[in-house]
Amino acid sequence: MTRGGLVFLGGGEPYLYGFDKATGAELWRGATPYPTSANPMTYRTRSGRQFVLIATGGGTDAALVAFARSGS
Repeated sequence: MTRGGLVFLGGGEPYLYGFDKATGAELWRGATPYPTSANPMTYRTRSGRQFVLIATGGGTDAALVAFARSGS
């Protein structure tokens, strides 16, 4: 969850989802190359840009995918 009240989760599908913490409404969906296979994490760089990162797939079909939050 982010300080702004966004909750990110994968759910085992080839998407990372962003939900509003207060309402539960889906606000965003980002496609990933493989089904999500981990809990997402978020981090902010020194310049203030925020990223959401998640592991997808497994074995030789795996990728670490990062999305930059717009406006950050």
